Amino acid sequence: MELTQKALNYIKHSNIARCISSNFIITDLKRVIYTENYDSKYNYQYKYLSNNIITLINNWTHLPISEEISLVENNPKIKIINNDTEKYSAMMIFPIYLDKEIAGVVIYFREKGNYIKSSSKAPNTIRKLIMKFMGNDIFPIY
Repeated sequence: MELTQKALNYIKHSNIARCISSNFIITDLKRVIYTENYDSKYNYQYKYLSNNIITLINNWTHLPISEEISLVENNPKIKIINNDTEKYSAMMIFPIYLDKEIAGVVIYFREKGNYIKSSSKAPNTIRKLIMKFMGNDIFPIY
């Protein structure tokens, strides 16, 4: 999966990481393809995904397409990239659908602080906008 220019423009001009106080990455099915940091220590660009994330994606591919599919977890044991040693305090993961199948995921994560279920509303809307700007308008945007 590659991000379209329209999707990249939206992402770069929205300052997503600052707006939601989280680190923000987009992946294809194997690696990180875009990173925006809230705290600048992470450099995950083009790194390969961990088996945890790949397994999660594979589990989701067998489910019907739904905007309800997501993972919001505090104190996650999930690692984002291969050989990941970071301790995350919270993580939200949403699938990106293109051509009626999962093409990657959007991951928001923090080192400090938790997410509550309602914290996922803005990140989910951002995911929908990214999909829309990539030509997939399957979920309504409220």
